[in-house]
Amino acid sequence: MINYIWELMIIAGVVAGFITGCEAGLVSGLLDASSEAVELIISMLGIMGLWSGLMKVAEKAGIIDRLTMLMTRPIIYLYPGVKPGSVAAKHLTTNLVANFLGLGYAATPSGILAMKELVRQREEYCDIKTKEIIMSDLPDKAKRLKKYEKGTPGNDMCTFLIIHICSMQLIPVNLIAYRNKYGSISPGAVVGYGMVVTVICVLVAILYSKVCAAIFKD
Repeated sequence: MINYIWELMIIAGVVAGFITGCEAGLVSGLLDASSEAVELIISMLGIMGLWSGLMKVAEKAGIIDRLTMLMTRPIIYLYPGVKPGSVAAKHLTTNLVANFLGLGYAATPSGILAMKELVRQREEYCDIKTKEIIMSDLPDKAKRLKKYEKGTPGNDMCTFLIIHICSMQLIPVNLIAYRNKYGSISPGAVVGYGMVVTVICVLVAILYSKVCAAIFKD
């Protein structure tokens, strides 16, 4: 859906440029923006490489494993269906740490792996519940079976998605890098505001997911 929105915005901008007679400005703006995008990407490679490397060192040094042990209770609270010390718990912890450090790009691989594990666990759970319903004498079997069809997300999957997209970061590394790139006098001045926004977003996300989990039980 987001691709269609971007395509519509680009087409609308081009059409508007030609209708208003701003073809020269449109072409110039496209070329300037393309050049600036490349320069920005190159300038970001350093900080991206630094933080991604630090996360890799932390993983090799066993820090992520230790964090997984320390964060067992929060992970169990947020994701009741995830077993402590499991592969899913490790990926969820890695993703959580990366997001807290503001490393959205570093959090993506662990996020994908975590979601794959949650999907696998959900499918196994759905298979078990489906067999139980089929073997039972419940009058509303069809309705119950529909709830456990493959492809139906579980509460843990929904919770992970909500928390993952709520802009959870204590150190907005990308924003600091952008501000530094564009000449900000104090690039790190946004850290305090970022922490406040993060706490509010995370609390609202957790509250919302828990309320929905209580209403729509697996």
